[in-house]
Parts: sequence; structure tokens; C-alpha cells
Amino acid sequence: MIDLGVLGRDEVPPVPVRGRGRMPPRWLAVPVALALAGLGLAGDIASGSAGLTVLTSLPVSTGARATIMGDTLYVAEAAGTDSRLTAYRLGDGRVRWTTPVPLPAAVLNLQDADGVLLASIFALGEPMEQTVVLDEETGRTLWGSSDVLVGLVPAQHRALLTHLFPIDLVLDPGAPPADQLGTEVAAVDLRDGRVAWRYRMAAGCEHAVDAVPAAGARMAVLCPTDPTALPTATSATYELRGVDLATGQAGAAVALTLPVVPPPGGLVQPHQAGPVLPLLSMAAGQILVGAAGDNAGTVMLTVYDPTTLRPLWTRQMSDADYNVTPCAGQLCLDDAYGLAVVDPGTGTVRWHTAQQALDTSSPGSLVGGLLVVPSGATGAQLVDAGTGRPVLDVSGWRVVAGGSGALPMFARWQPHPDGRVWFATVSVDPPALRPVGFAPDVLQDGCSTEGDYLACLTLTQTLRVWRYRG
Repeated sequence: MIDLGVLGRDEVPPVPVRGRGRMPPRWLAVPVALALAGLGLAGDIASGSAGLTVLTSLPVSTGARATIMGDTLYVAEAAGTDSRLTAYRLGDGRVRWTTPVPLPAAVLNLQDADGVLLASIFALGEPMEQTVVLDEETGRTLWGSSDVLVGLVPAQHRALLTHLFPIDLVLDPGAPPADQLGTEVAAVDLRDGRVAWRYRMAAGCEHAVDAVPAAGARMAVLCPTDPTALPTATSATYELRGVDLATGQAGAAVALTLPVVPPPGGLVQPHQAGPVLPLLSMAAGQILVGAAGDNAGTVMLTVYDPTTLRPLWTRQMSDADYNVTPCAGQLCLDDAYGLAVVDPGTGTVRWHTAQQALDTSSPGSLVGGLLVVPSGATGAQLVDAGTGRPVLDVSGWRVVAGGSGALPMFARWQPHPDGRVWFATVSVDPPALRPVGFAPDVLQDGCSTEGDYLACLTLTQTLRVWRYRG
């Protein structure tokens, strides 16, 4: 039985906290994402409770994973040869379809586009399909591939897949396998997997695509002109080019002379700790190249225009373990120097923190362009992403994963989690946390939300679904 806002004799609601106060001098931005659902978040509490409405309770196996998309709840359950993905109607919990899917564990990423459901299965090195595409309405398997899904190109109704291939077999068919592996990126039709174009890169090349490519977007490719010289070189010439995501045609390249820091023993490992080779990425439509800086261990991050490949601005990062993500129309740069929120076109710093973020995944934005930002050792605040101005104290609450709708969801478990939890949404004008209800037996950090739906795994091996009003 689910208790909606009715407290037991030993249960007390969160104590309202009024007043914004001054933000402590040391604070940092953290992602509103599944990886960060464990962050302890207390807060201004608005009067009243909008209410939770129970929709369904479903039995699930241990380790099941649930995802809400639109009006459907998808549940992945790994059970050996009986592993499957099941779609439930959120309104009443009825099964829409269930389909066998090879799952070594219930770890997969789901995306939907153009009436299909793309499942990325995290089983690298396993002799199995890494990408499975299903019809969203019926669950029928449309096609599968051992290649890895790296992104979608919505404007062309395609997906991007990638795999490694032996360079020698391409240059000399029938030659014995070699250690040199190139990378192939293929754009395929979402409905049938037919290849629209392929782009092959030699060993040592990197490629990057924006998380959500707009129409006319390009894939960035960075290749050394002489990969054999990298283990001993102190600098190297690279070619940076853009590849049209609509046609697979490569544009004109620009030559970059970039510093290279060879590791001890001459073993080159891209993306290892400390700058070794240039690091390529894309964010907010811009191309980013990180190369060894003048000071030991630092990286100079240069941002390039994706069309002209003209350098726009440069910023020194503390080391190669940096992260660049879009956040509320800006770029969030996170490294050991702290978090800097900058203009993506000019590099102008909007505001800066003195501490590194707790997690290197994307700092997420909430309704009204707000970010969740820890303050001090245990506190947290909502701040304006454009200015860093503190808006609302949310210490003691945790962000629920998902929340692409207008009302982000927060949860507050007991100090010693036993399944009892309060849920609340955030209102912007005036800023306040607004409780929507209470429930027992909820697995801590086992909840996700989409729009006005909330789904949580429980301590009794069920999956409960509510609808809430803000």
C-alpha cells in the first residue's frame, strides 16, 4: 500500500528552510543525470501538496532497469537466454509488447526517433549485437548490428554506427592481420539499417559528433599526417576537417601543428591520464581540440568554427581529465581549476567556481535555466546558469534522474535510507520546492521521471508508477 502524504508516527516532513542567504565561497556544479542521482540535495518548501496518483505496480526481477519515454515505460531485464525488453502503457500498466533482446546485464541506453527504438547494449568485446533497433509500436526487431551506436542524425532520419577494421586488409586484401586498426563510421537508415554512406579513417585518427546535431551539422575528424612518428615526437602535424553528416563528404582540411607529449616507454595511449595526444570533441556545435600546454600536465583547449575551421578562442585546462558540455545555452568547462561557464562563441567567462565538479558528466539545466550547485560540504543550491546567482537552497534533496518535462523532480530519503521518501517539484516564480507526496519502500536512487510521470524501483522487487501534479 502506498502512503501519499500521510505520515507515520515516527515520520516528520522536511523542515522548511526560508531565506537564500549568501552562497559559501566554495561550490561547484553537478549534473542532473542518472550518474549523479546519488548527490544529497534541503530547501525552501512551498505550502500545500499537489499530489501523487498511483497508476500501476509491476513485478520486476532483481537488477531490472526502467526508462520512461513519452507515455510508455520500458523495462529491461537480463535473464540469460530469456533476457527481454518490455513496453508498458504508463496509464494502466498493461503490456504493449515484449521482445527478447540479448542482454549480458540490464545495462542499455534507449533512444527513440522516427517511430523506432534504438537500444545500445554495453557489451564491448562480446560476440553479440551492440545495437538493436525495434519498431516503437509493436516491439518487432527491425535490424541489429555488431557496430556501436555513436549518435543520431535526425535531419536525415539516420543513425551513426562505428567499428574498427584492420588497415592492412583494406590496403592489401588477403594480407595477414596487423596491429594497426582504422575506424569506420557509417550512416544508416533508422528503419532498415541500410548504409547511406561510410567514412574510413586511418590509425591514430579521432572523430567527434555533437550530442544533438542540427541540420547541416558536420562530424569533426582529426588525423596525424605521420602516425609512426608519434611515439617519439614532441610536436606533430595534424589535419582537422569536417565531414558533412548528410552526404559523408569530407570538406577542406586545415593543418595544425600540435605539441605531443610521449609517455614513458613510448607507448601511446590516447585519452590516458595526462596529455599525450590531442583530444578531439564537439559541444554546442563547436569543435574542440585539446593539446599539451606550456606547463607540465596542462592542456590548451582551442575551439574551432565547424564550418570555416577558424580558431575562435583558447583556454588553459588543468590536465587532460577535463569535461566540456553544453548547459543552459552556455558551455560548462570542468577541470581541477574548477567549473567555468563560458560563452561558446567567444570563450567569455560568465562565472567561475573554485572547485571541480563531483562528476564529469553533463551539468544539467533545470526549468528556467537553473543549475544544481553544491554549496559547502553538504549543502546545495539552485543557481542561475547565466550568472551563477543563487536562487534556491535545496540542501537535503536529491535530483531524480530524467526530468525533461517542465517540472524537475526532487526526492528526500531518510538520513538512514529505509525506503521512505518525500517527492517535490520546483517552481520558479517564486522559487520554492513544492511537495507532491510521500511513499514507502522506494529504493534510493532507483527513480526516474519524464514529463509528469514518476517511476521507482522498490525494496519489494516491484516497479511503481505515479503521475504527479505541480
